[in-house]
Amino acid sequence: MTGTVRRFVRGRGWDVIRWTGFQHPLGKRMRLLRHYGITTVLDVGANEGQYARERRMARYRGRIVSFEPMGEAYARLAAAARSDPSWDAVQLALGDEDKDADIHVSGNSISSSLLPMLPAHLEAAVNASFVGAVPIPCVASTKCSISTFGPTTRRT
Repeated sequence: MTGTVRRFVRGRGWDVIRWTGFQHPLGKRMRLLRHYGITTVLDVGANEGQYARERRMARYRGRIVSFEPMGEAYARLAAAARSDPSWDAVQLALGDEDKDADIHVSGNSISSSLLPMLPAHLEAAVNASFVGAVPIPCVASTKCSISTFGPTTRRT
C-alpha cells in the first residue's frame, strides 16, 4: 500500500494490512479443524448461527449441527441453515444432564444462557442484562449421537 494511502487511513485512526489468516483467530481455528481432521462441528447455543456462518465464510466444508433452544433465535438459525445441506439446526438445549431448566434471557439474545450472567460480562456488554427466565427442556449432551442427526435428517 502506498505511503500516502496508509497515512490517510492511519490519520483517521485505522490501519489496513494484508490479511493472510495466519495470526487471525478465525485462521487459527480453521487450521486446528484441518489439522485434527474435524469433519463435524457442534455449535451449542447457536443463537442465530453466527458461529456456523463464520465457519462457512472461512471455507469449512464439513458438517455443522447447531443447537438452539430459544424460539425466535432458532427460527432465524433454521432459515440460515435451510439452504446448506451440511448444516443441521436442532431446537434443543444441551447440558450435563436431562432436566427442565431455566434459560437466563438477556436483552441482546446472543448472551442468553443456562449459566448465570457474570459481572464481567455485564460490564463488557451492558445490553446483555438479564430480562427474564424461560423454562426449557435440557438434554444431556452425552445422549446425543451424531448419527441421530444424520445427513438425511433435517431438523429445520
